[in-house]
Amino acid sequence: MTDQPTAPIIRTPVIVLTGFLGSGKTTLLNQILAQNATGSRRLAVIENEFGAISIDTALIIGADEDVVEMKNGCMCCTVRRDLINILSDLADKGQSYDAILIETTGLANPSPIAQTFMGVQKLWTHYELQGIVTVVDAVHIDLDLERHPVTQDQVAFANLLVLNKADLVSTADLDRLEIRLRAMNSESEVLHTSHGQIDSEWIFGLSGFDSSKGLRADPTFETPDYPYKWVGVYQFAAGEYNVALHASGTPHVSELVLITSISEANDELLDSILDQSMHQFFAKEERFASGELITPAPIVWQTDLSENQVAFRMSIANDGLYALFLQHVPETLSITPQDLSGQKAVVLTPLLRRSWESRYSEDSSITSVAIAAKGALDIDRLNDYFQFVRFNDAHEFLRMKGVLHVQGSDCRFIFQGVHTLAHGSYTEPWGETEPYNHFVIIGRNLNREQLTHTFLSCIA
Repeated sequence: MTDQPTAPIIRTPVIVLTGFLGSGKTTLLNQILAQNATGSRRLAVIENEFGAISIDTALIIGADEDVVEMKNGCMCCTVRRDLINILSDLADKGQSYDAILIETTGLANPSPIAQTFMGVQKLWTHYELQGIVTVVDAVHIDLDLERHPVTQDQVAFANLLVLNKADLVSTADLDRLEIRLRAMNSESEVLHTSHGQIDSEWIFGLSGFDSSKGLRADPTFETPDYPYKWVGVYQFAAGEYNVALHASGTPHVSELVLITSISEANDELLDSILDQSMHQFFAKEERFASGELITPAPIVWQTDLSENQVAFRMSIANDGLYALFLQHVPETLSITPQDLSGQKAVVLTPLLRRSWESRYSEDSSITSVAIAAKGALDIDRLNDYFQFVRFNDAHEFLRMKGVLHVQGSDCRFIFQGVHTLAHGSYTEPWGETEPYNHFVIIGRNLNREQLTHTFLSCIA
C-alpha cells in the first residue's frame, strides 16, 4: 500500500505597498480596491499605522475586503510579530485569498518585512512575497531623499515604483525624477500617475521578490536582525525577584521578555541559543500587567510600558543560570531578590551581557500626536488650526490626516496634509455611526499639549 500524494500548498501572493509619509499609499490602495469592486479577487488588507489611533483604515473607501490593523508604525519586532501572527492565523483557519495587500506606515523600511517572509518557515510555506510597490511623491521626493534615509530604502527595494502626483510637477521634473529613481533602482518599472490611478494589473502581475534583489538593495539583507536587542545571563537562586525596567530610545508601547535556562555563561553557548530565542520571540505572547509574576518558560511575555517603564516580579523555581532577553536595550534595569530578611537590597549584575542596534531603527526625532475627541468642530477655527500646524516655526510638520466631525454637516470631513500641501473634503454620511474626531500629526519637535489643546478649542 502506498501513501496518497499530498496536494501541494498553493501560496497566497502578498503585495507590500510602501512609500514615505503622504506619498499616496492609501489613495493607491483605494484605486486597487475600486477596480476590484465586482469581487473578481478575494483580497485581505493589512494596515500598519504610525500613531495611537487609526486613520488609514477609515480612509479605505467602500472596502468589502477583510481589513486588519497593526498600530505601531515601524516594522520593528512588535509589528513584525503582529504580521506573523495575523498571517499565521489566516493560514491556520484555512482562509483563502487571491492576494493580501499590506500598506505600511510611511516610516517603515521594507527590508525587515521582506526578511520576515523569507526567514519564517510558516510564512514562506503559505505565502509568496509577490512584490514591493513604492509610491513616490513627485512633489517632495527630492526633499524626502535628502532628509529621510528610509526613503532611499523604500525606492531601492521596490519591484514597482509609482511616481504619484504627476499632475503637480512639470514634465521636465518628471523626466528628471525618473532618471534619479532609475539610478537608485534600475530593475524597477516606473509608472507616472496622479491620485494613484493605475491599472491594478500592474500590481497583481508582479513576478515576485527574491533575496538577490534584497542583497543588491542591502548587502546585510540575509544577516539576522534579532527581534530582541539585549540579553543578560544571570546566576539566580530559587525565589522571587523584583524587576524594574526603563527601556531606552523613543517611546515604546510595550516590552517583550523571554527567560530561559542556560547551562553555562559563555559566548559560545549564548551564540548557539540566539536563533532559537529569535523563533520564540516571534511566537504568540503571554500578556502580563505591571506588578504581576512571570516565570522562565519557552514563551515570550509581553507587558505595556508607561513612559518606557514597567515593574514586575519574576519567580525562579531552581537555582541556576538564566538568560534574560529584552526587546529593547534597557536604560536602567534593576533585579533584586524579594526576600532579603531585612538585609539591604542588592541589585544583581549579569555575568554576561550583549546588546544590538537594529539595522532598521526608526528616526527617533520623528514623533506623532494622536487626538481623539467628540463634538462638532467649527470650520473657521479648524482652518486656522490647520494653518497653525503647517506653518508654525516651532516644529517641523511632515504629515497630518484626520476623520473629522464638522458642525453643520452630516458627512465625514477627511483632511490630508503633507509638507505645504493640504486638502480636505466631505465624503460619506456618518449614518448610524456616532460622529467622532480622529486626528494625527507626524513631525519633529511637536508640542503635544499645545497641539491637543488648540485642536480641542475648535469644538463649537
